[in-house]
Amino acid sequence: MTALPTLAENDKAGNFDYYVMALSWSPNWCEIEGDYKNSDQCDARHDHGWILHNLWPQYYRGFPSYCNTPERSPSRSQTTAMADILGTGGLAWHQWKKHGVCTGLSSAAYYEL
Repeated sequence: MTALPTLAENDKAGNFDYYVMALSWSPNWCEIEGDYKNSDQCDARHDHGWILHNLWPQYYRGFPSYCNTPERSPSRSQTTAMADILGTGGLAWHQWKKHGVCTGLSSAAYYEL
């Protein structure tokens, strides 16, 4: 009998089956928790509707997260530049840290994708 690899063994940058493009409805998030957190995403000057929550690498069952990667973290200017479609630079940073590092891409290539 062959043992199946554990999830931790699979969580290597670049090892996944497909991407999921996750969207979120900004007005709903702002009403539920964003306003409470004083998120800039919820400021009326933005008038966000759908925002890209991000592009997530996925397995057929489950997903990798917080993978080790030799790639450098994104700069503040890179994450700030993503705020127009992700809501805030903070979300862009969080999504890189949790999901982007598992793609095997550089931060610039990940955000470009």
